Amino acid sequence: MAGCGNMGGALVKAVALSLQKGEIAVCDYNEEKTSAMAKEYGAIPVSAEEIAKYADFVVLGVKPQGLEETVSSIA
Repeated sequence: MAGCGNMGGALVKAVALSLQKGEIAVCDYNEEKTSAMAKEYGAIPVSAEEIAKYADFVVLGVKPQGLEETVSSIA
């Protein structure tokens, strides 16, 4: 999950109900949000580049104005 705000948090919360701890990776430009979400849902805090390199799929939970920067960082 790229983005740890309201939208990203809601998606991670829902997906975490079906997965084991450590099966979700999260990142956000705000490292505190990334750490908090990782701790709360048992996710792995990583960089956007790591998500793009290792994830089977990537979900973008970012605001429209942050989309270009996010996509550039994982391209």
